[in-house]
Amino acid sequence: MSLKLFVSSVSGNMKIKERQAYVKRILDSLNVQYEEIDISDDANAELKAQMQTAARSHGKPVVPPHLMRDDAYLGDGDDFSEAVEVDTVGAFLQLPSAAGDENGNKDLIKSGDTAEKAAE
Repeated sequence: MSLKLFVSSVSGNMKIKERQAYVKRILDSLNVQYEEIDISDDANAELKAQMQTAARSHGKPVVPPHLMRDDAYLGDGDDFSEAVEVDTVGAFLQLPSAAGDENGNKDLIKSGDTAEKAAE
């Protein structure tokens, strides 16, 4: 099962850039494997269309970042941030629950740690 992170390398919006960097920083700090897909690259047009359709079907704006596991839409940057804050990021990312607690959070973010602390 492949985790896909949809981003844009050409966004001029600072909030989008910060949210993309936040998601990547947390995923990297948790050693979660993911494929970064740049939706501004014409070579990714088909994947971009798939992500946009999925986001729209969930009532989400199509601006990045977005996360998908294979063809299943997981959520956008706000959904990810909320999962980090309530310590359910493992379940949100659909990580194997056998590898961790009931939420699939194996040593991801210990209770009481903030997302920023986990990213250090």
